[in-house]
Amino acid sequence: MIANKLFTKPESFLKAWGELNDGLMNLSWDSRSHEKGQGFIALKGDKFDATDFLAEILSRGCPLVVVNKISKKLVETYPQTVFIEVSDTIKYLQELAHLHLMDWKKEDKIVIGITGSNGKTTTKEMLYHLLHTAYPGAIHKTTGNFNNHLGVPFTLLGLNENHQVAIVEMGTNHPGEIKFLCELACPDNGIITNIGPAHLEFFKSVENIFAEKRELLDFVKGKGTFVINIDDPYLDSVRPFTGLVTFGEKNGDIWQQNQVNLKGNVILKNEHLMGRHNFENLAAAYLLSYSLFSSKKEVFISAASSFTPGNNRSLWIEKGEKKFFLDAYNANPDSMKASLNAFIKFTKTYNIPQEECLFILGDMNELGEESETFHHNIGSLLKELSVKNVAFLGRFSENYGKGYKNPAKIYLNKPNFEKDWPLLLKSFKYFFLKGSRSLQLESLLDIT
Repeated sequence: MIANKLFTKPESFLKAWGELNDGLMNLSWDSRSHEKGQGFIALKGDKFDATDFLAEILSRGCPLVVVNKISKKLVETYPQTVFIEVSDTIKYLQELAHLHLMDWKKEDKIVIGITGSNGKTTTKEMLYHLLHTAYPGAIHKTTGNFNNHLGVPFTLLGLNENHQVAIVEMGTNHPGEIKFLCELACPDNGIITNIGPAHLEFFKSVENIFAEKRELLDFVKGKGTFVINIDDPYLDSVRPFTGLVTFGEKNGDIWQQNQVNLKGNVILKNEHLMGRHNFENLAAAYLLSYSLFSSKKEVFISAASSFTPGNNRSLWIEKGEKKFFLDAYNANPDSMKASLNAFIKFTKTYNIPQEECLFILGDMNELGEESETFHHNIGSLLKELSVKNVAFLGRFSENYGKGYKNPAKIYLNKPNFEKDWPLLLKSFKYFFLKGSRSLQLESLLDIT
């Protein structure tokens, strides 16, 4: 709930028609989910304009509408509604969210920022799971992957007086975004999961990605706790400072099947996770939780064992005798390697023959000029791993195939693949599915 007094405080506020009382109000930005009694901000961007839905919103009974340009007719037709005109609804949303955050932070509250090339959403969910188990109802988090210039304000506006901790995921695909999100959300603790070749189309080099991600570290430095994996060569270059917590093999931590042994005799076990990368995420979540609330150590260790992945990330799904490893929320070279290695290790651990497995790899997008090379290299990795049954899907499928060199099924588009999918389903028992979000590989499970 947002204090009504804040609605006229942003710098982009121009004029109000009507007056709000001294109470609180929820603000909606989605006409599909707007409920009677909620205010509504009509966001306007290059590809959308929510003013098209104002009549529908107002007919439900809406006490407040925020718009770029006010209509005199609307003001006259709905005298019970307060109309606020602003210079830019997106900028207003960001300013309002910051004001609401600062109002919330007047008491002793905690804001945690999370970024990284891979695993930030999973780490966010793990961190929430641990903290929520210890302090139910007191933890607020980013919903889904609402981690950009719109998503972060939405997250901040969801804070209420019962929340003691805000976990804010921060994504970027252009230089300068992390710094902006830090200034918006003011994190005092943080995690960088790793640095890798993601969004190279816009950053051009991994060094530029590191410079962008470390904006979070530079913002938090000196304020609270910051957690990094020093097995990552870029993160290992960070000089020690007060509040820095590190983990990794260089720290003496040991990674095993379904568990990680952290230096200090802490063992985090989880039968629902697969792959070292997921236990690195779990380690980061635990270490930050423990650093903030050391008295809840045993609660966190216990909660670590009950976390289950979701949202198409490293997720095991069983349908009859068929078993699907679905990691189809997104893909880049590092996350693809990590998932492939985890799946191969799983098959070896449980003596699953390669003949029973089909690997389905989709495009890895936003990799810029080196896209063909990255796909070729993953194909070569599959050959090195002695993978026998492969289907490549998407515009870079042929590049995968050139690297793999062995016979493989190549599909330039999803409809062509779906024609063969029923037969492939009958031919194998275990399926590895990973690709970028645009392919929505999870939809294949709807036609099993």
